[in-house]
Amino acid sequence: MKFKILLFLFLAQCFLFSQDNDALKYFPHKTGDLWEYFYSDGPMYTDTLQNLNIKDSTDSEGNIYLTQSAWRINPTQSPILLNSLETYKIDTANNFVFGAIEQNNNALLYKLNANLGDKWVIFDYQGNGFEMVRVDEIKEITLFGYTTILKSFVFYFTSDSTDTTGLDRNIDYLAKGFGLIYRGGGDLVGNIYLTGAVIDRILYGDTTDIITSIIDPSPILPNKFKLFQNYPNPFNPTTSIKFILSELSDVSLKVYNILGKEVKVLLIEELPRGIYSIQWNGKDNDGNILSNGTYLIRMLAGSHKKIIKTVLLK
Repeated sequence: MKFKILLFLFLAQCFLFSQDNDALKYFPHKTGDLWEYFYSDGPMYTDTLQNLNIKDSTDSEGNIYLTQSAWRINPTQSPILLNSLETYKIDTANNFVFGAIEQNNNALLYKLNANLGDKWVIFDYQGNGFEMVRVDEIKEITLFGYTTILKSFVFYFTSDSTDTTGLDRNIDYLAKGFGLIYRGGGDLVGNIYLTGAVIDRILYGDTTDIITSIIDPSPILPNKFKLFQNYPNPFNPTTSIKFILSELSDVSLKVYNILGKEVKVLLIEELPRGIYSIQWNGKDNDGNILSNGTYLIRMLAGSHKKIIKTVLLK
C-alpha cells in the first residue's frame, strides 16, 4: 500500500512538471512589467539593475513581439548581463521564445513547455560544433511568499548535438509567473538575482520607491522628453545613448560629423512612452569605421529636438 501511495505521488509530480498549460507565464510579456536585480561579481563590485517591458504587440498569427530595456541605476548606465535594448518573438502556439545571441538573431532561446532533459540547437557552426540549450532542472520553489515552478535553462557549446553536456555559457532560471529570476555561471562574469518585480501591476519583493514607481510611473517615466549624454564619452568602440519619451512619438536619432553631414541613422521609428537605450558602434551607414573626432547626435521626437556631442577615440 505504501509503495502504491509513493508511486502515485511520483507520477503526480511528473504530471505537474510536464503539463504547462500556462507556459507563457514563465515569460511575462506585458508592457510595464518591471524587474529589479541585484548584480554581484563577488566582493569587488555590486550594483542594481532594472529591466522594463517597454513595448508589446501581436501579429495576425498570434505571435507576440516584446521589446525590453535594461539599465544600471547606481548611477544610470549600461546594464550588465542584460542588453540595453532587446526584442523577443513569442510563438504563442508552441510556447517558444526567440531572441538574439551573438551568432543568431532569431535563436530559439526558451521552450517554455520543455520537459526535464529536453535539449535543442540554437546555432550550428557547420562542422565546428553547436550552441545548445538544455533543461537541467524543474522544481517547485517559494518566491516572495508564493509557490511556483522553476525551470533551469543551461546554454552550452558542444561538438556533438546529441550531447547533454559541454562547455557551459550561462544558466537562466525562469520561474512561472515571474520570468527571469537568475542569470550567471559559465562564461559570464558575475550573477544577477531577482530582488523585486512589478508584473501585471502586482508588486513582488523589494518595495523601494524605485520598484513601486512603475505603478505611479512619474518617478521612472517623467512627463517630459529627455535625451541623456551618451556613455561612455569619449568612447571606443561602442557607446550607449539613452532617452525618455513622455508620450507616443515619431523618433529620429541620427549622427552627424562636425561639418553637419549625416553619417549614421540610428533609429527612425514610432515609439510609445518609455525609457530606451540605443548602442552605436562608431560605424557609418555603410558599415565603415569612422575616424577619430567629434560627432553630433541629433534626436527629434515629436516637437522635441536635442543635440549632444560625442567623441570617438581609437
